Amino acid sequence: MFCPCYFNSHSTMHGDKQFCRANLVLKVDKGYYQSTKLDGAKVWVSTDLGSNWRTGKDSWVVMTFDPSDTPEQKVALTDILGQLYPFKWEKAATDTSAFSWNVDESTGVARAQMANGKGEVVLERVTGTNPKQEIVLPNVQYWKAQSNNGFRMWKTQVEKYSGQNHDFEYKGTNGFLITITFSGKATTPRPAD
Repeated sequence: MFCPCYFNSHSTMHGDKQFCRANLVLKVDKGYYQSTKLDGAKVWVSTDLGSNWRTGKDSWVVMTFDPSDTPEQKVALTDILGQLYPFKWEKAATDTSAFSWNVDESTGVARAQMANGKGEVVLERVTGTNPKQEIVLPNVQYWKAQSNNGFRMWKTQVEKYSGQNHDFEYKGTNGFLITITFSGKATTPRPAD
């Protein structure tokens, strides 16, 4: 029901392979990076944490920026993601594609989709014993974020990514929605491609 990466230092065995693949669709509600306003900036992170999180073995990440992101926002998001997810990636790449991200609280369905067809995530809310109360996992650290509102437990109808020589698709796996607060130390990274 929940990602094992929050409790282990290694990924789970899937048959004879060990991996932890995911799509993380992020949107900044409100914030700044130095003098760059980030309100509404979006980035789609497709990743595999690999087989050994201490070494980054077999790991990769692709950051797909929305075309509405300014060059300054891309630089900011690249630096922020490197601090939020301080991971040693074997392979890292960037891409650009428009994507939508909508959460319909009335139907309990969240949908993210890349316009180029490379990525899609559809989540459905999980109901507990009280259907009027959402299942939320509190008191768990989200990477290097200073705080979060708890992991809202949803599950996937579909989660897929196909790009940059990476390909995966899953149905019925775990998923979540979360709002985080993050404040890092701004550096001067090279501009994103």
